[in-house]
Amino acid sequence: MRRPGAAGSRPPLSTRPIGVDDLRAADVITETLAIEAMIDVGVYVGTCGWRDPQRSSRFFPPGLPEEERLAHYAARFNVIELDLSHTVPTRQQMESWRSCVSSDFRFTARMAHTLAHKVCSRHPEDALAPLLRTLEPLDEQLAALLIELPAGLPPMSDRLSRLLAALPSDRLCAFALPDAQWHRREVYNLLGEFGAAACVRDGGAGAGPAPAAGSFVYARLPGPAPAGGGRYGAAALRGWATRVANWQRKGNAVFVLFANADNGCAFKDAQLLNSYLRHDRR
Repeated sequence: MRRPGAAGSRPPLSTRPIGVDDLRAADVITETLAIEAMIDVGVYVGTCGWRDPQRSSRFFPPGLPEEERLAHYAARFNVIELDLSHTVPTRQQMESWRSCVSSDFRFTARMAHTLAHKVCSRHPEDALAPLLRTLEPLDEQLAALLIELPAGLPPMSDRLSRLLAALPSDRLCAFALPDAQWHRREVYNLLGEFGAAACVRDGGAGAGPAPAAGSFVYARLPGPAPAGGGRYGAAALRGWATRVANWQRKGNAVFVLFANADNGCAFKDAQLLNSYLRHDRR
């Protein structure tokens, strides 16, 4: 996927939504379902990770082998966020994961905490180069990078400019801004010059306004509770479905990743959002 501001064509857009009306905690889709392709919509809905057994046990059928879980997930969603903040998977793991999914499935990669500090250093290419080599097996299915800027980094720092210049032009790149002082025109303009975007979040210090038309949208939803977590519920997700539809009408590719992982909330909310998007398109 190429960034909107970079040379080349716009990213290929597709989605594979599944509608689920009854999302009780123990409900799991076990039968094979037809997955609609919505290539003209460009909406990708999924969760931030799938491997934590304590957080995903209610989504996967009991006894499902760990190596089959991503394929089970990919039959219901069309994007997954990989968290590289603490442990970077090996190239072999990347190759294995790519072999489990169809060609229209997408991966995103999150960099936060220590890794974010490294890529925001005075020499970002030193941290980025080995990381990008590790991600190479995902090829074009690596749709976007999400970088959570460290708290304390001043807005319009020259380190941000260096990082933007070092990022690959063939990947969408979003930035989670650390606090309110970052939400200013100069920052948005600088990100836009490099085809990058500010991550949309629904609360907290880094929450900010909706993106401008013509860009892509990376929305990361941690849950409605003050500290994150919990279910969004029907009313909130209908509101997000409206936002997604509006962003798409303005020409945005849209990624929505649920991070409210406890008790399977992310899987259930992602399924419900997909059902609303599917219904609204009829």
